[in-house]
Amino acid sequence: MNKKILNYIINDVVKNRIYKFLSNRQQIIIDYFIATKKLLKLSDPKTFSEKIQWIKVYGRLERYTKYVDKYEVRDFITKTLGKEYLIPLLGVWNSFEEIDFDRLPNQFVLKATHGCAYVYICRNKETLDIHSLRNTVKKWLHENFYNKTRELQYRDCKPRIICEQYMEDESGELIDYKILCFNGLPQFIEVHTGRLLTHNADYKDLNWRKLPMSCVLGPNSNKELRKPKHLKTMINIARILSKPFPFVRVDLYYVKEKIYFGELTFTPANGLGRFEPPEVESKLGELFDLSKYV
Repeated sequence: MNKKILNYIINDVVKNRIYKFLSNRQQIIIDYFIATKKLLKLSDPKTFSEKIQWIKVYGRLERYTKYVDKYEVRDFITKTLGKEYLIPLLGVWNSFEEIDFDRLPNQFVLKATHGCAYVYICRNKETLDIHSLRNTVKKWLHENFYNKTRELQYRDCKPRIICEQYMEDESGELIDYKILCFNGLPQFIEVHTGRLLTHNADYKDLNWRKLPMSCVLGPNSNKELRKPKHLKTMINIARILSKPFPFVRVDLYYVKEKIYFGELTFTPANGLGRFEPPEVESKLGELFDLSKYV
C-alpha cells in the first residue's frame, strides 16, 4: 500500500475519527501495534515498552499531573531543590492575546504547559511571524494532549503558555541530559543533541562510559560528547527528584557549569520509543516494578 495512503488511514481515519470512541486500553493496544507491529501483552508485560503501556492503563498516572505541568512543577522543584535550578520564567498566560511581546527580550522560549512538544524557540524577535505563532499557540491551547496518547498524567493539566529565558550551552544549542531512574536510583543517561536537525541520542552509564544501545526514534551521534564537570551533582539531583516515584526520567540541562531542571517524564516517548538491541528492553523491563503502582 502507498505510504501516503497508509499514513492518511492511520492519522486521519483511525486517530481523528475512531479514537474518540475507544477506551484507554483499546487505543493504547492499537497505538502499540501500529508502532511495533506486535500484539501488546498487558496481562504479562515483560519489556520496558510493554510496562509503560501497562502503567498507562493501570498505573493511576493522573496522580502525577502536577509534576508534568510545566508551570506547576516549578513549585515542586523550588521546594525540593531550590529555585536556582529553574530556568528563569518571563511570563505565564492563559491565552495568546495576553502576551505582550514588546516586553519580551529578543530571544525567548514559549511552551504550552499541558503536554509534550509544545515548544517555540525565538532566536530573533525581529523575524518573528506573529500570525503564524498565534495559530500555533491557539492550536496548542485547544488540544488535550491526553486525547492523543491516553497518558493520564496530562488529562487534567490546565492549558497555559509560559515563557522561559532562552538558554544555550557551549555547543551552540541546548544538550538535554535525560536520566532514567527506577525506584529512586538513576540507571543511565540519554544525551540528546541536534534537536533542530538530526536529533541524536547517545547513551552513557553513570560514569560517562558509552553504552551499546540506541532508540528507534533517534540514531546515535557517533560523536565524542564532553562529560559535564558536575555530572555527579546532576546524578544526585536525579536521585532526589526521582525518590517519590517507581519510575521517572529526570531531564536536566547544563549551561555555563550550572544545572537547570527540564522536566519529569513518566512515560517517555509514550512508551513507543523502544530501545535496541532487544535485550536492553528486557533488562530495563526487569527494573520496572509494577507492584509499586498498585
